[in-house]
Amino acid sequence: MTEIYELIPTTATSADQDWYSAHQLTDALGIGWRPNPQPSRISPRAGEYVAHAIPCGLNAYYAKTVQAKSGGLIAFGSPLLLAASVVGSIGYNMWQNQKAREEAAAQWRYVGSGMAHFTNQRIAVASETGWRNFEFSGIEAMEMEPDGIVIFENGRAREKLTLNLPLTHFILLRFLAYGEIPNLGAPAPQPLPASTPAPTPHTAILKSTIKRD
Repeated sequence: MTEIYELIPTTATSADQDWYSAHQLTDALGIGWRPNPQPSRISPRAGEYVAHAIPCGLNAYYAKTVQAKSGGLIAFGSPLLLAASVVGSIGYNMWQNQKAREEAAAQWRYVGSGMAHFTNQRIAVASETGWRNFEFSGIEAMEMEPDGIVIFENGRAREKLTLNLPLTHFILLRFLAYGEIPNLGAPAPQPLPASTPAPTPHTAILKSTIKRD
């Protein structure tokens, strides 16, 4: 019986490996394979099981409002001093405005790192800064970036899980959340050389976020 860690390795990081693993996963799902419940230290809900767990980073997309500067101090005196002062004032304000634009630019900001547990109900992220649940019922949209998966929820800044093999995990997430098997739209690649042994599954052990009886 195929286990999920045979389809989704945890050691590879290349885009080629991601593309190959994504094809393996979609092919398996297409012929009826389903992920088996994996052992986990998190507390599952009624009817919930952990399909996969992987180390991840958690980032949030933030922007802040800043006010551009206008005007400035102009010294009075000789025409040469006045011209130099005006030029200096304009240059200073331009620098201030550029600085304001850079500060206002939305950007990804680090929130924490830990383990992402892909279940049939949510992504449960146990990180050193706390616990974060991405409930499938609350996800408005999701998209893939080269380094991870971006999740949109109503009323929250968008958040990104940075993880290995983002395309493969995006497919897994779409299947778990919506029962969807995405079409990759290209022939399956040739198998990559087996340079490393198949990884063994692992689970998160973060005592600060684990419920215990």
